[in-house]
Amino acid sequence: MYRYFSIRTLYIVKRRKLLKAGLSASGLLLAGGTTGFYLGRVEDRSILSLDVLSGKLQQLKGETLNSSGDWNPVKVFLHCAKSIEFSMIGFPVHRSSAFKNVVGTSAFSTFASLGKMHHALDEPIPGEDSLRLTDSKVTSTAAAINILLDRINAFTSYQGELKEHFAFGKLSKDEYELAHVMHVYNHLAEIVT
Repeated sequence: MYRYFSIRTLYIVKRRKLLKAGLSASGLLLAGGTTGFYLGRVEDRSILSLDVLSGKLQQLKGETLNSSGDWNPVKVFLHCAKSIEFSMIGFPVHRSSAFKNVVGTSAFSTFASLGKMHHALDEPIPGEDSLRLTDSKVTSTAAAINILLDRINAFTSYQGELKEHFAFGKLSKDEYELAHVMHVYNHLAEIVT
């Protein structure tokens, strides 16, 4: 009887966890659909390349830039550069595998289909602030943009294995390019001339 009880209890516990996970995933997909509606869709997908993004960043170097958000333009550009660098050297902190496999892949899929990303623009990459960043002494916006452009060029010519994204999980080079472009464009929404 004890053995039957423990197997039955285990079955019930696993069933409840599965149901909760299913409900959470359903809610996420519904929220993803709502988020998709909120974000809209990029009509001209030709802008979703690192080449086009690099051209836009070159144009911004000659402008006086401000930020409508919590981070100044220097911090924004350095944060975006660090994200690109982490895709090649590894992110310092990762979400759980369960998070990446359910939430992360669903979020990336939604963003990729829309051609847009939406995330908290004042939230550092997990572990980013705990690192001693060599770029932290940069104070000029043009210098920060140059660092971002340098990381974009390094990524474009990178031939090694890309590291797993801290939230989205394993991405191909094309998927990473799209993620980087959408990430920078999301941050550029707060940069004003």
